[in-house]
Amino acid sequence: MAKRLLRVGKWTLFVLGSALALWPLGMGVFAWRAEARLTRTLKELASQGEPVRLSQLVKPPIPESENAATLYSKAFSAIRFSDEDAKSAEDILSGKLTAADPNVVSRAAAIVERNRTALALIHQASAMPRCRFPIAWEKGNDVTFPHLPGLRQCARLVELESVTLALADRPDAAVDACGIIFQIGDVADGPSFILELTKYACIDIGVQTLEVILRESEPSPTACQALAVRLAREDLMSSFKRSLQGERISGISDFERVRSARDPLKAVIELEGGHPDRRDRNPTRTESNGPSRDSYFTRWLFASDEVAYLEAMAQLIGQAPRFYREVQAALSALEEPQSRLLEPHAMTALLLPSFHRSFDQRDRRIATLGLSRVALLLRAYRAERGLYPKSLPELEQVLAEKLPQDPFSGKPFAYRREGTGFVLYSWGVNLRDDGGTPPPAGHRDEGDIVFRCLE
Repeated sequence: MAKRLLRVGKWTLFVLGSALALWPLGMGVFAWRAEARLTRTLKELASQGEPVRLSQLVKPPIPESENAATLYSKAFSAIRFSDEDAKSAEDILSGKLTAADPNVVSRAAAIVERNRTALALIHQASAMPRCRFPIAWEKGNDVTFPHLPGLRQCARLVELESVTLALADRPDAAVDACGIIFQIGDVADGPSFILELTKYACIDIGVQTLEVILRESEPSPTACQALAVRLAREDLMSSFKRSLQGERISGISDFERVRSARDPLKAVIELEGGHPDRRDRNPTRTESNGPSRDSYFTRWLFASDEVAYLEAMAQLIGQAPRFYREVQAALSALEEPQSRLLEPHAMTALLLPSFHRSFDQRDRRIATLGLSRVALLLRAYRAERGLYPKSLPELEQVLAEKLPQDPFSGKPFAYRREGTGFVLYSWGVNLRDDGGTPPPAGHRDEGDIVFRCLE
């Protein structure tokens, strides 16, 4: 029995020793295969015409004399807009204060007058056909956009100017100024979802402003139709896809950065913000306590992780030309915790955007832009005929053109006359008709997206 146990023990030690000896070879094979697959995936993307370097998406610089960014930057420095001013503007725009209060008009006019220099620069900049701010795209996930707060301030200031013009009985000038807000949003366009979100914020400001203008004044059919044509040129589908392509390239850059770190695993933690008190954020200088970047295990781990990331992004970008209502089920499947693309891969889970939220946010703005266009055409119709049409097909018949549809229902926007005004709405992200009821506070995914023009 003792000899038998000794023999079994020897064989066990032999097997374990062989396994340990072969482990580096086995991991070397796994690493080689994962890296070869990653190389093939990147080559396939390039062969399909998909950008894999930011230089392929970033447009060339513009001469300073032709670049509206120069004027916008001067406007940023010239803006005089206090917190108290912002509160006054919000009270006016929310409907808490109206032209019935003479103090409202004088307060708003004072703010606008104080910012005449900034507004003149913004108007000049918006009239220029080209605008490009300098952005250090080579920094990947660390890229910053210092001009975005200034653009949002410009949009807020023009918002107040537009409302002031409407309250001062200059409705056409108010509508023209409102169009500049959407122009400011276009300036934020670029291959990053952060830029896309800034564009969405400007769209929200512009639509809110337009609702106030139509509530407080009577712009001419010409002014309404001109802004409706301007809004029809907005192409959020293309800019959304480009922003996702930019996010993918930033992700590729982050993988390269982490792999070049002395301790890649610690670099992932720092990328996620795991050490907020750390002054040195350069992962290439962290001390290594885990597997080195050259170990077969690390090479396999990050190569397979990046392949998973690229596969997930390819699916997401492939869905970009479709509406949220069409891809909801596919997005849910991708985001399931047990998805093979997400669970084993820390970098993939860290870098991927929220699928549902990104499509939802885009389609909300497509809806609000469409609602705004239809509202402008309804006002033009009433100005020429004395009353609103009974239905949107009646409006289409007069215009001899198709109106935009609701991205959430795939049908025409819901419309009804109410008193001497109208209610126009989209179904919203819950994909059902709630009768024109806006979301309750704190429940943005419920209710409809509503454009009211009640008098």
